[in-house]
Amino acid sequence: MIGKTTYELIATEDGSWTCYDLEHDQLFHNKAGAYTEALQNYCEPSNALSILIEHSNLKILDACFGLGYNSFVLLNEILKQKDSIQQQSYINILGLETNEASLENIPHILNNERFSYLNQELKTQTVNKFGISHIETNNLEITIEIRQADLRKAVPNLLQSFHLIFHDPFSASKAPHLWTVDLFKHYYRLLIEEKGKLLTYSSAANVRSGLREAGFILFKTKPLGRKNGGTLAATKSNINIDDKIFSLSEEEIIKSISDIPYRDPDFVSTVEQIFQTRQNEIKQKK
Repeated sequence: MIGKTTYELIATEDGSWTCYDLEHDQLFHNKAGAYTEALQNYCEPSNALSILIEHSNLKILDACFGLGYNSFVLLNEILKQKDSIQQQSYINILGLETNEASLENIPHILNNERFSYLNQELKTQTVNKFGISHIETNNLEITIEIRQADLRKAVPNLLQSFHLIFHDPFSASKAPHLWTVDLFKHYYRLLIEEKGKLLTYSSAANVRSGLREAGFILFKTKPLGRKNGGTLAATKSNINIDDKIFSLSEEEIIKSISDIPYRDPDFVSTVEQIFQTRQNEIKQKK
């Protein structure tokens, strides 16, 4: 066991590590590869480097920060190409997390040769506690803030805007209160209108329909292992991902009874209440 007794470190098939959460009976990441999942479902489809070069700044909300893979992989991949950044630029990451125990595992996660570019810049800094860390290299300044916060309480009160939102809680079947239309509407509000993207590993029909109801335009990301690809939700349709649009059969699933999203308009409902509200809506639709 590492950190608190609810977490156990597990090696994934690409050689990177993740955690198994005993309480939720769920891995933090796809067993096919934690690093690969962050790369394929979050980093690559974000086009983060292009946004950074175009605007000289990149603002990211990492919701349910956990082990930090999504942010750390993105930073590592950008640092590989830092010579392409020709003018002074800034990356600001706000990570929201409730449980400090998950952060305690970060040094083990980063102790992997794949993170060599990030580790070279972090030097002796630790990013395994709540607080703020800074990196300065070449023309790039990076700020990472990991804030202890309940997602349902924090997101509706955020005022700053973001280019990217990484949404990475436990699955909707385990934590439906973190996958509601109401939360997604606040994400839409927080995203910079012309360039805003939300990325998540989930391919669930009720998640995708909830994102659509919140105003997003949807695309799918690459499949990994035995799982379907994740979801890219954009505020505008000017995204060139022609090979990732939904097929007719996928559209039918999204529009079926299974697509009815979770709802929690006041952000106070229990898990049981959210499940029941959805079941009532399903009965009305039949």
